[in-house]
Amino acid sequence: MTEIVFQCEKCGSCCKAVKCELLTKENKCPIYITRPEICNVEKGYEQVKYAMSKMSWYRLNKKCCSLLQNKRGYI
Repeated sequence: MTEIVFQCEKCGSCCKAVKCELLTKENKCPIYITRPEICNVEKGYEQVKYAMSKMSWYRLNKKCCSLLQNKRGYI
């Protein structure tokens, strides 16, 4: 069975929304491998897995991502 993984578009909109000072000019996270749990959709699911399915969690995150992208990355 293939595990489903959240597909980040790497646009930097979520990082800009929280004013992450580490985001590079190329919209890259220099600490992606060791990023905080709040920045990790997979680890975030661990906090809500008893309330919703993984697919629902991904859809919610995608919706938030789209909203941020439409506002050019700022809340």
